[in-house]
Amino acid sequence: PESKSELRLNGTKLGSVEIHYGKQNPREIRFDLPKGILKQDSLNLLEFFIENPTSPQALGLNNDVRQLGLQFKSIMLN
Repeated sequence: PESKSELRLNGTKLGSVEIHYGKQNPREIRFDLPKGILKQDSLNLLEFFIENPTSPQALGLNNDVRQLGLQFKSIMLN
């Protein structure tokens, strides 16, 4: 199975990532921030839209039926 995730910051699409379940996915992913997209005087909204999330149960990993899409070790904005 495959899944695609789209990343948006303050409503602007930064890019998308394809996830291939069963393949090695731990990796560093970078997106360039368009000039002026980060708000300096208020909160910024970072959103992840996940197509076709799947459960560990559907992948035969365990009995967890939650529909999952991404796992993060860290997120940095520079």
